[in-house]
Amino acid sequence: MTTISGPESVGDALWRQGLAQMVIDYDDTPRNVREAALLIRSPEAAELHMRRAKGQAATRKAALDVIRAVQTVLAFTHSQGWSVQGDG
Repeated sequence: MTTISGPESVGDALWRQGLAQMVIDYDDTPRNVREAALLIRSPEAAELHMRRAKGQAATRKAALDVIRAVQTVLAFTHSQGWSVQGDG
């Protein structure tokens, strides 16, 4: 989780700099991208999604949901020119 929420991380761009909210607020955001952004709209929302899972398989799926949501949102913001690809 530190790679998502630590300093100089993806989470810094998603939450502190507001990329997730920009995606949610943008009128022409595709539905699948908006749904991904809503899933990770805050660190707490992402954590809650994973904590709600019951059992090991469901927890693994929930974690993959969060990872895919981050990838989807970042790909969209990059295509819109709102973010740049990092070195890592």
